Amino acid sequence: KELVKNKKAIGIKISSDQEIEFLRNDINYFNLIQFEFLSFKDGRPFTLAKKLRQEFNYVKEIRASGNILPDQYIFLKRSGFDSVEIEESSKDTWINFYNMDDGLYYQP
Repeated sequence: KELVKNKKAIGIKISSDQEIEFLRNDINYFNLIQFEFLSFKDGRPFTLAKKLRQEFNYVKEIRASGNILPDQYIFLKRSGFDSVEIEESSKDTWINFYNMDDGLYYQP
């Protein structure tokens, strides 16, 4: 309550194996919600981000972190993610995938 009272920016990091329903009543207090991918094969954060946007009407930043691959960038963007926390060593690869995104998608 003290953080909210002092208008501090608040963020929360959620593991991909957690539910997000507990956020519903307090969603507007968070300036950042970060989902940690436990495995690059774990698609749950894509669904959780989409749920935040569509059902919770969350409009602030959603960030991806953890075990994600650069070729998942377009899917991150399409499901509602705004940013990605990456390792410095993979920065150039991520930039290449970012630059390849022309906004043209063949899937719904």
